[in-house]
Amino acid sequence: MPLTETQLKVIKLLAEHEKVISQLYREYARKFPEQKDFWSKIAAEEIEHASWIFKLRSQAEKGSLYFKEGRFKIEAIKTSLEYVKSQITEAQNNKISAKNALSVARDLESGLIEKKFFEIFEPDCREIKQVLLDLAAATREHYNRIEKVWNNEIKF
Repeated sequence: MPLTETQLKVIKLLAEHEKVISQLYREYARKFPEQKDFWSKIAAEEIEHASWIFKLRSQAEKGSLYFKEGRFKIEAIKTSLEYVKSQITEAQNNKISAKNALSVARDLESGLIEKKFFEIFEPDCREIKQVLLDLAAATREHYNRIEKVWNNEIKF
């Protein structure tokens, strides 16, 4: 069953969300050179997550993945995108602390977990289910890494 225009837009926005989070983390890498490796690695992983979402789109178009219509409102995703973009601008234009950057990142990753961001799809096959599980696990892993640094206030 082909995807509706709304479904395609949601998938595109979800992938864009991952890319914008990557941009934020790249900005943090630039802003905090002592933490560059930490932020750069997470930023690169966010780009990989976006590519996974696009792979799910192709699977959905082939009919091997059911898309939960109405699971996410386009406006809610756009609002989250705007928030992340505002955090990029904040990091570019103002003096922020490494602790603040970690707090923003922790809250973003936590929000993705709590909202079960990647449960928009219902997989029909094992391979797709694995991609969804990998996305959820990677998000939890990001949260845990950020949380560890935040809690320990590690000086890089």
